Amino acid sequence: MCRRCIRQVRNTAMNYARPHQPSHWRRFPALSTAIIPTEPRESAYDTPNALNRRSTFVAGTLNWDLGDIQVKSITGYQKMNSYLISDEDDTSAPLVSGVHVANDTSVSQEINLTGNVFKRVTFVLGAYYLSENYRFSEQYTLPLGIEGLPPLSVLTYEGIPIRRRVLAGFGDATLSITDRFRLIGGIRFSDEKITETQSSGVTFPPGESISLCSLQTNKIGFDSTTGRGGAQYDFSGSSNLYAMVSEGFKAGGFNDDSCGETYKPEQITAYEVGMKNRFLDNTLTVNPSIFYYDYTNLQLSQQIGITAEITNAAKARVKGLELASVWQPDSHWSLNASLVLLDATYTSFTNVDVLNPAAGVQNLAGKYLNNAPKETANLGVAYRTSEFPFGRLTFRADASIRSTTYFREFNSPNDSQSGYSVVNLGLIWDSPSDRYRARVFSTNVTNRAYITTLFPLQTEGANVVSWGNPRQVGVELRANF
Repeated sequence: MCRRCIRQVRNTAMNYARPHQPSHWRRFPALSTAIIPTEPRESAYDTPNALNRRSTFVAGTLNWDLGDIQVKSITGYQKMNSYLISDEDDTSAPLVSGVHVANDTSVSQEINLTGNVFKRVTFVLGAYYLSENYRFSEQYTLPLGIEGLPPLSVLTYEGIPIRRRVLAGFGDATLSITDRFRLIGGIRFSDEKITETQSSGVTFPPGESISLCSLQTNKIGFDSTTGRGGAQYDFSGSSNLYAMVSEGFKAGGFNDDSCGETYKPEQITAYEVGMKNRFLDNTLTVNPSIFYYDYTNLQLSQQIGITAEITNAAKARVKGLELASVWQPDSHWSLNASLVLLDATYTSFTNVDVLNPAAGVQNLAGKYLNNAPKETANLGVAYRTSEFPFGRLTFRADASIRSTTYFREFNSPNDSQSGYSVVNLGLIWDSPSDRYRARVFSTNVTNRAYITTLFPLQTEGANVVSWGNPRQVGVELRANF
């Protein structure tokens, strides 16, 4: 998987969530007469948007059964080539256009052993290796100039190449103290090294160039030791209680559109207590849990100028409750429901709002985390008919519900999406042999307009959003061979 997420051509309409600030109209007079989309699923571009991407994925798994021990080898190869042309300002004004080229190749190998000892201990031991080579180039053309740069200036950024190597070893074991009580423990060691050769510059008309970062090579490394431990107790064959403490680690790296600027590794300690239950002759599953996540150096993506960078929030914490349930009273009906309640806030974080720099450095402790609504729920119901000579029919309806979501750490009304729900419907036909399937479906039946992503454009002083897909109706055909 390429380490850096490339901004892709939008498959849904983009528009400004809020009107421009008048000061930006004065800086860019072209905005005063430009088409600036402000309604759901509207878009306006002055340059074509096009994406040409080719991906190759190859994976192989080998298994050896050695009696009490099983050996598994998992090999992966991945290659991606991408060429993207995009209108970076999302208006009809000729402010910023971009060309993005990326090539990524990676090879991974994992070997693990599973088995048991004395019928009381089950274990997994393994090792993992990843080698990735990534190249990218970005070119931004500024027809009207920007931030002191004259018209027709061109900014370029290159990574030629970026190399990443990951080595990891891990082990996990479950010890059955009694037939009902088990202890669980695991550990993982990882070592990651990144080497990045960067180049960036600006070209002024008629062709004068200034190098900002001339083939600068930087190296960085991260290592971690993380573990987990817990216990599980079976009250009966259909009900158990568990408690778990686990640690997680996400490596840091370089911000590509910079000269050696780095971001820190993200670390988390997670605590969870829950139950797994089956009732009513195993027809009803009810699984409640409570959890607490303690983050250090939480990694966040933010827009700086015309490029995206990763920054760290010093500390954050998430408290939550989750309830998942499935009821299948007979062979025809199936009902499922889930509910997640979150209290997710930054506990130590300071940052500057690029859309409101006059406010200076803001203390964001107590603000809600990005993309973490307080309430999320899912409901579903399905009815499957009896067997007919022509097969079976299944009717299904699903609804997802989310409360207010903030997309940026500043939690202003302009950064949010109010609560909404989405309803999907489907009708499935399965042939008598289950060899063929046809599905007719409709997603977002009520045609609800809702925001899925939001980011600020500092140059225009406004948020740009992408919208979820409108109502869609489709047919899907499948055959098993």
